Amino acid sequence: SSDVCSSDLHMCRVFQNRENPSAFLGSVQDVRPRASATSATFNKDMRILIAEDVPYNSNLLVTMLKNMGYWDITTAADGQETIEKLSEAHTKNNSYEILLLDLRMPIKDGYDVIMEHQKQGWNLPKIVVVTASIMTEDRDRCKDLGVKYFINKPIEMTQLCDVMLYVTSRS
Repeated sequence: SSDVCSSDLHMCRVFQNRENPSAFLGSVQDVRPRASATSATFNKDMRILIAEDVPYNSNLLVTMLKNMGYWDITTAADGQETIEKLSEAHTKNNSYEILLLDLRMPIKDGYDVIMEHQKQGWNLPKIVVVTASIMTEDRDRCKDLGVKYFINKPIEMTQLCDVMLYVTSRS
């Protein structure tokens, strides 16, 4: 159904029913369920940039996010385009608040994007790595770069809901 994530309380229940969700890298504090979640606690107006080189995956993420109620979504097809969009948004003082980032992209990869972002000192969006790379080295490198959130491909709606619940919370 298109309103699978319309209830934030439903998302909390989905999250609470999982002992060790694979969608997170961070500490327990980063993923603790919010017992008093209400619809008012979640910000659906955040600016989202999707960096994904496979059109199918990019379109899938856009559709899933729109079904969850997010509309301010931009896409980039590779790491270089992602860096350009981040730079342009920073220059216009209209930074993205969430970056859904694939690690394996042409021209520049996701690691290059994160490092360039840190080097430039741009307003840091909440970065969610969305990738098929699930090797320990990738997770460790992401943690070392300050990334708290990680979604494995193939992308599951419940994983995306769980992560969006946390990265768009107003609390």
